[in-house]
Amino acid sequence: MRVGLIGMFCLLLQMVKNFMQHITRREVLIAAVLASICVYWFSYSFTPEMGFMIGMSIAILNNSEHYDGDVEERFAW
Repeated sequence: MRVGLIGMFCLLLQMVKNFMQHITRREVLIAAVLASICVYWFSYSFTPEMGFMIGMSIAILNNSEHYDGDVEERFAW
């Protein structure tokens, strides 16, 4: 972890928060992937692939509300 103790603490807090949110939404597969990432970190280090998986988890949580209308209507000024 190249971010120091404060960065590692923030990353672990984000992981726990994401894990809990996925469990409450009943997205068990994504929660299992996050748990396996934490187990992987115990013996190995952080890799770009792990960052990709964490980022995808955050993106799934942030994009929970979908827009069903026309694209031009959504981005019209």
